[in-house]
Amino acid sequence: MPIRLLRPFLVMMPRLKAEESLLEVKRTALGSTTKIEPLDRRRIIGDWQRAAEGPRSKPNFIQQLQAFGVPVVKVPPKAATP
Repeated sequence: MPIRLLRPFLVMMPRLKAEESLLEVKRTALGSTTKIEPLDRRRIIGDWQRAAEGPRSKPNFIQQLQAFGVPVVKVPPKAATP
């Protein structure tokens, strides 16, 4: 593995391990008889659902303008003159 890839990997490894450990604690708590507040239960499950859906795509610039009520008209390009 190239050094330029190894360094970020080594920096992130403790954070990834901690994240996995916390996730395992949440899984165990939800699957066992441990009392979890309903709001916390919904929040945890919501986090997992968003992670499973993956990142949302950002609307393009035209869609953003239209969302703010700005009318957008597409004009075809002019034909090239010889």
